[in-house]
Parts: sequence; structure tokens; C-alpha cells
Amino acid sequence: MKKQWMVAGAAVLAVGVAAPWAVGYVTEQQWQRVTADVNQAQPLFKLQTRDYDRGYMGAEFAGTITIQDPDTGDEHSFDYQHG
Repeated sequence: MKKQWMVAGAAVLAVGVAAPWAVGYVTEQQWQRVTADVNQAQPLFKLQTRDYDRGYMGAEFAGTITIQDPDTGDEHSFDYQHG
């Protein structure tokens, strides 16, 4: 009986340790997909992610948003950063 509880405890611990990493991985994939979708959906602005550093309990990322005036073609870029 004790062995079963130890195995169950080890399984719960393994899931608890792996879960933040898995959530971060999925979030990074979603961010990349949304960025591509936004860039393809409209010509007004473009998102570019330069760095995406996934940590264990969070992420740091930086990039550029480029806005284009559809009438003149002028572009203005703004950097963004989190973390």
C-alpha cells in the first residue's frame, strides 16, 4: 500500500514540475502563430518578435511593431518588451 502512495506522489510531483514548462511551450507556440496570423490578416501593422526567452515560471520577450500609413506608405516602428 505504501509503495502505491509513493508512486502516486512521484507522479503528482512529476506533473507539477513539468506543467509550467509545458504551459510556457504552448504559449510560445501560440504567440508565434498569432503573430503570423496578424501579419497576414491586414497591411496596417506588422509584429516582429526578436527575442522570446521562455523561463520556468514566465517569459521575457521583445520585438517591434511597425505601423504603415496606407496612403503614403510611411512606416513608423516601435519597440516593445516584456519581462
